[in-house]
Amino acid sequence: KDMIKSLLIMAYHGMSYRRCHSDLELSKQKEIIYAIPKRSTLCKYMNKKELKEELIELIQQSAIPFIHASNTLIIDSTWFPLKSCHTGHNKKPYAKKNSKKKDIPPLGKTRKLHLGILRNSRIIAYATTSKGTKHDSTVFKEILSKVLDNGFNIQVLLADAGYLSKAHYAYALERGIQNIFIDFKKNITGKRAKSKAWKDAFYLWKNDKEYWHEIYRYRVLIEGFFSLLKKKFTNWLRTKN
Repeated sequence: KDMIKSLLIMAYHGMSYRRCHSDLELSKQKEIIYAIPKRSTLCKYMNKKELKEELIELIQQSAIPFIHASNTLIIDSTWFPLKSCHTGHNKKPYAKKNSKKKDIPPLGKTRKLHLGILRNSRIIAYATTSKGTKHDSTVFKEILSKVLDNGFNIQVLLADAGYLSKAHYAYALERGIQNIFIDFKKNITGKRAKSKAWKDAFYLWKNDKEYWHEIYRYRVLIEGFFSLLKKKFTNWLRTKN
């Protein structure tokens, strides 16, 4: 517990161990922590995969008190470069290796944060991280299944076109979600629509743009959270690993 609390205090203030030592001493005086770990020990725990799993579990537990506050889940991800020079909201990473643009990082030099956030309470129901090369759609079922398994009654699902898949529409419908709003790309047609949920959503998106936009516009909540997160903690990662 002391290790996790000490790391959270350091991460929240964005300070080094030396500059944050006075905060750790104050936390010990107030019995928030019972011992001040050494810097080497904190670095050791920071690199443990078990710590990541514990943080993911703690985030899920922190959302449980808001289980009846919202029935809308918004799913999205954002990326963080591993160097301070690779910053900026418009400087998106690319997959090309032989590019002359040195200020934009390749996907291999980024990390992704995947979130599922509740609409009304703005509470994060699930969060995980991955390498920048991992596609968003591969984490979709993990996020949705974890949130539903934790007891949340999700009736509306919002996600951008990066998660567009007939299998995802079918899976969400299978888990009891009736209103699925995964955005469509402009070149999508209604042909070969084997999934009923995908087909119904496509014709709603095509024929009733106003209704689709009225529901889908709440996806800006998660974009606003990402903006707030990067303003508070900077939009790049300070650690080497």
